[in-house]
Amino acid sequence: MPVFSPVELSPEAFRQQLVQHAQQPPVSEVLLYARHLMLRGSDEALSEFARTPYLRIQALARLAGLPTSTVRHYTTLGLLPVVRVSGKHYYSAHAFGVLRKLMDWRSVGLSLKDIQQHLEREQSAGRQLLEAIGEHAQPFDTNPQTPRGALPDAESIDRLMADEEAREGLLEDARYGGLERQRAALVAGTRGKLEGRKAQIERQLRLLAVLERGEQREDMH
Repeated sequence: MPVFSPVELSPEAFRQQLVQHAQQPPVSEVLLYARHLMLRGSDEALSEFARTPYLRIQALARLAGLPTSTVRHYTTLGLLPVVRVSGKHYYSAHAFGVLRKLMDWRSVGLSLKDIQQHLEREQSAGRQLLEAIGEHAQPFDTNPQTPRGALPDAESIDRLMADEEAREGLLEDARYGGLERQRAALVAGTRGKLEGRKAQIERQLRLLAVLERGEQREDMH
């Protein structure tokens, strides 16, 4: 089962998202920092996604330093979130963050199957955490005189977005800490195997030296 299924958008809905992104006011420092965390500290990605909410696959691959075929393969396996508009794939800042995470995991030797299991656990844990937070979150407007269905103001929306992305940034920090522990365990395990192999080779060399000395004594007689 794919971790991420494509989100289908109509061309009109997609255009509306592009217009809304272009009309957004400058973001707060908190929100900017949260986005930087989500993008794994990439200044270039931060600049790109400030300009547009979505990138095509070629641009995303270039930004990540990967072949387009690799990004397409991850997408096909359902390891990357993607928006599909009239059959074309578009990737958000969240997709770039997930892609960088996949690259980190691959660099420490995790298989795609292991990565899929990690992502599934993260998605499940993230949903549970946000649900728990949502149960204790304050509504936008607690004034009982507010007409039913009234929209929140722009400041409230920006504050909520900052909170959500900051939480995502904290989740990313926690996940990266787990990645570091996995890397350290892998390095320690590999070092142990190499040291064991080294000891075995040294024993074989000592045995070979003994055999060679024995052959030399026989030649002397």
